[in-house]
Amino acid sequence: MPRRTIAFVAGSLVLVLLLVGGVYIFFNYTQYAQQAGQLPPVSDLSQVSISSPTNREVIPLEAGAQISGIATGPAPFSSVELWVNGDLTGVYASQAQTTPLPVYFLWYPQEEGTFALNLRATNASGEISVSPTVLVQVQEQSDQPPSQPEEGAIPTGGADTPVDKPVSVPAAGGYVPPTGPQADEQVGEAENWNTSLAEWASQGNTDQIPAAPEIVVSALTCGANLSIHDLSENEQGFKVYRYLPAVQSWIAVATLDGQSQNAWISYDDSPIAGGVQYYVAAFNAAGSASSNIATINIEDEDCDTQLSDTPHLQIQYGQLIVAEDVQQAYCYRSFDGEDWHRWPLTGFFPEGEGGFDLSDHMTDIPLVTIDGEEIQSAVELHLNCWGWQGSEVMELGSLMLPDLEGQQGVMQVNEGLLTLMADVSLLDSMEFMPMNLGDGTLFPYWPEADVGGILGDIIELKPYMFTSHPYVTYDPDDCMAHLMPSAQNTVGKLLFCFPYPGFDAGVNGANPQPYLVWDYGVNNSGAFAYDFLLEHAAQNNATVGFIIYDNSASALLEWEITTANLFNFVIPPNGCVSGRSFFVQIYYERQDGYRIKGPVSSDATINCPVPYQGPSPSGKVVLEVTWETLDVMYVDDGESQHPNDVEVYGYFNVIHPNSSGAVNNFLNIGTWNQQGLDCPDEAFTFGSLDTFGTGNLYNCPQRFQGTTHGREGLVESIAEIGLCRSIYHHSCWSYSLQSGFGYPGWHENNNSVKVEVGNYEPLFFTVELWDYDDGSANDLVCINAAYLPGRSTLEWANTDEMLILPGTYASDESCQVTLTVDAIP
Repeated sequence: MPRRTIAFVAGSLVLVLLLVGGVYIFFNYTQYAQQAGQLPPVSDLSQVSISSPTNREVIPLEAGAQISGIATGPAPFSSVELWVNGDLTGVYASQAQTTPLPVYFLWYPQEEGTFALNLRATNASGEISVSPTVLVQVQEQSDQPPSQPEEGAIPTGGADTPVDKPVSVPAAGGYVPPTGPQADEQVGEAENWNTSLAEWASQGNTDQIPAAPEIVVSALTCGANLSIHDLSENEQGFKVYRYLPAVQSWIAVATLDGQSQNAWISYDDSPIAGGVQYYVAAFNAAGSASSNIATINIEDEDCDTQLSDTPHLQIQYGQLIVAEDVQQAYCYRSFDGEDWHRWPLTGFFPEGEGGFDLSDHMTDIPLVTIDGEEIQSAVELHLNCWGWQGSEVMELGSLMLPDLEGQQGVMQVNEGLLTLMADVSLLDSMEFMPMNLGDGTLFPYWPEADVGGILGDIIELKPYMFTSHPYVTYDPDDCMAHLMPSAQNTVGKLLFCFPYPGFDAGVNGANPQPYLVWDYGVNNSGAFAYDFLLEHAAQNNATVGFIIYDNSASALLEWEITTANLFNFVIPPNGCVSGRSFFVQIYYERQDGYRIKGPVSSDATINCPVPYQGPSPSGKVVLEVTWETLDVMYVDDGESQHPNDVEVYGYFNVIHPNSSGAVNNFLNIGTWNQQGLDCPDEAFTFGSLDTFGTGNLYNCPQRFQGTTHGREGLVESIAEIGLCRSIYHHSCWSYSLQSGFGYPGWHENNNSVKVEVGNYEPLFFTVELWDYDDGSANDLVCINAAYLPGRSTLEWANTDEMLILPGTYASDESCQVTLTVDAIP
């Protein structure tokens, strides 16, 4: 893969507070909460979900997994817990109690296998929500450093690092898993809840959410027993939720009646096999609170028939069409008309051609039986949908797909403003997958974990690798606002927010230069994390930078920004077919070259600009070096015809090191004369050499008015001397050493050269002059050099200075040269 590098200078930190996504989500939920009287019954406005890793993702053993998620709802959240296979592994407590609340955990599994990850969020009202389960496969890796995204592949996932600190559990006074009923505690059989929805809604006799119950699960023959510890005095019922890996969603398998006479109630769920998860929610008219999550493995061999042959429904969703102009849409979904959940959990359905695209969503519902009797006689799909028109939310309506197991095939359901396309299939086999019951290790990253080497850096730094939020702008001022503070000026704008060299803006500017810019994230945590990374890098001789993935139909390129507080990129007009997508990823490169990469951003897309076949961007500053004056002193002029004329040859040179070697920029005074060649008087002219002789005349020095008697003479303006630019000091023949062909570039006002310098690249200046003497050996008049050490790109961009080179040699002859160095746009 081609790789381009752009290096810039480190600068001071810019703290940017961007409340982009968070405020908007909160606004939406706040507005939606005002519609509470119109919500479906048992709707849970508080939602929590895992954004990374994704379901069925493979995680290398001991390489660690970033577990990030978000809790959203109208009430602020006080904590979010991480559960791994039914064990509480980490707690993230939010001192600020905000909504939405992004969370981050760093989890290290200790064995191979299948692990179920869940988040459990508690809001300020005491309402407790459980996320959908994310299954991950942990596999052993080789004895190599933890892997990075493959070349050519754009990785996904990640969330902004929170400022609060997750902690490992259990800790002193922390969570203690329930152990089941004690000998002196009353245990009763669970009874089905038989209150109608209307009766339940009319009771409304409490404004206090019930306390969350505890559950303990044990294996039965082809089933599970749930011991439910009732810790509330005001619940009206319990809902039992089950998760199977084959189903990939929580299904409410029972609604149980509330009770107060027993400390525990017992509920059996069978037949069931494989890895199974449960939680139980206590509910009343004020809301619900969910229990701990319990996981158990049940052997399929214990069942009379193999449950893998159990039929199940699979619903593949297609499109939701709304007969109204809405920009964003989401629904509440239920499979029994009672238990409702927001769909999708966060955000909105993506827009597709002609409607909202639901193709990424699928539901599996098992149709299991007990002794031939169906547990669930009918499966129904209920939707209650909402949409946004500008800043207003509106109810789009409700629809239902009844008796799904009897209506297989592609279905189209129309109701009011809504049309749903879905494909319903009845399949005859399911996957029953056991889970590992080890929970792994959660490394706290405040304070630092006591682990060394690469793994130690990963543990310490990964939590700070925030997600960038890029977008494309065509406004140079917007681009300039993403520079380091010291570069937010005219020079910085010309240097970093100027059209790409050779960019074709089209007729009347129809194809403006695009700039990619990015921000920290939705809250101050990104700036906080970036500040830490820069400080850590400075202490450990490391580098913090950004990788830009430039993806089009023709190629995937990588560009790099190695900078501090430079969050912009001038997009080069590379050819592509239809469009180009850009992704931004932060990285931390250790001194040994190993990179720790953060999550990759969402994409920012542009249409293809006019193709450009020019050079790649240099990311460098253009300097103009002008040789201003020359004063030669005490030259021993042995030529008799013009004793007061200085007849010297030599050069002025700017040496610019680069990756392939030194690049010379010679300005020659006359062709380099080799001793023994005859240069008669008639070969010398004043000023520009516009006429030429033949033979040895090409090698004769140039003559200009000067002095042989010291500093009282005239100081010569180098612009008035006929010079030739070359990459050689021997010849001015079309940049070729003694080629014998071409017109030498002798002319006046040829005393400047332009050079490009990059971040902390140096410049060297040299002068060498010889006195031509037709009566004796040529004498070295002077030789000298000057050195400008490497500077940052920004410092080079502000260069405006003069240098004086006094040149002496082991004789009375000498010279003095002045030159200026100026940055130009």
